[in-house]
Amino acid sequence: TDTSRIRDSTRYANNGTKAGPGHPLEVDGIIGNAQNFNAN
Repeated sequence: TDTSRIRDSTRYANNGTKAGPGHPLEVDGIIGNAQNFNAN
């Protein structure tokens, strides 16, 4: 698991870097994994 980067699995490949390691947290999603987003 990569805790510092975000990978876009769509054809657009909008990959990016997270605000910090493990932020936002990766959680189980409906299909595969998702991110636990906190607006604060």
